[in-house]
Amino acid sequence: MDGGHDGRLAKPLGFRLPVTERQISSRRRDIARLRHDIRLQQAEMQLLIANDLDCANAATLLLRMRRRLADLIAERDAMMIALLQPGAGAPPRPHG
Repeated sequence: MDGGHDGRLAKPLGFRLPVTERQISSRRRDIARLRHDIRLQQAEMQLLIANDLDCANAATLLLRMRRRLADLIAERDAMMIALLQPGAGAPPRPHG
């Protein structure tokens, strides 16, 4: 492989242009919800560990959740950049 490329295809963006504030707000809510779910999953895993039970499934789920969180954050950041670029955001609404 060439330098820095691990052979994976880049994921398509999880949003369509033009980007709106509503899309960004929705992504922020998704991120907040997933962060809450991650905290719950971590607590469940700690209970399993404290009771000397197998936590492999809980750990696998936690890893998937963290990967999804990273994807959502990357999408949100890309949306914010797209919105700030001239001509990339939704046209302004007329006042009236």
